[in-house]
Amino acid sequence: MNVRYEDVLHRLKEERAKHGWTQSDLCRKVGMSQGHYCRAELGKSRFTYHELQYLVKAGIDLHYVYTGERIRKPRYYSFFADCTGAQMQCLAEMALPLISFCARELPADKAKDMRERVKYVTCILSKDDLEDSDFLQLRRYKAYSQRYMAGLLGVDVKKYCALESGRKFGDSELFLQMYNCFHLSPLLLLKDESGLAREVCSLLDRLQEESERRVFEYLRVGCNKIMVEKSVE
Repeated sequence: MNVRYEDVLHRLKEERAKHGWTQSDLCRKVGMSQGHYCRAELGKSRFTYHELQYLVKAGIDLHYVYTGERIRKPRYYSFFADCTGAQMQCLAEMALPLISFCARELPADKAKDMRERVKYVTCILSKDDLEDSDFLQLRRYKAYSQRYMAGLLGVDVKKYCALESGRKFGDSELFLQMYNCFHLSPLLLLKDESGLAREVCSLLDRLQEESERRVFEYLRVGCNKIMVEKSVE
């Protein structure tokens, strides 16, 4: 079921309240005018790409805001969050095929959803050219035309071409469309350091408990072994 933008805004207010921040407090942290923030929180305007990045840096859990998912196993997340970017990418490349394999234990509809999510994350991670955007990478993977992709995301073709070429960035509503269409957390699309860790944790959470534990232990032992071998070198 698709997430509504109204739900995203409701969870944003919830996150702000959780920190005990007024709108004015949060505006000072992210460098936004209170008038603009108020309109955006009410849904009368949209947060820009960079404003979303500032919200994350201020401490807003944007993964939860968009997906409704909290961290269920802090131990797992702490382990991934302590890894360097290169280590986390390596762990994700190890984890994703295992998660896809273990998804066979789930009911057919959930297994299909899991495998699709794994494919989309793998697609984003597999970019060879740093100039390629996530939009272009996904469109190539799905073999969509630019016109079809634009319609899927609810924008005109001209704007979509600008997004694909990197001349424009997405806003808060477009990121919701990306989540609803491809199940990609906005943290991944914002290039936030915690994005991949949250995505892997989210996928692990959907496995049966024993498979979840075994995959995590495999990753933990593998990572520790790599780190020991590197220190010896």
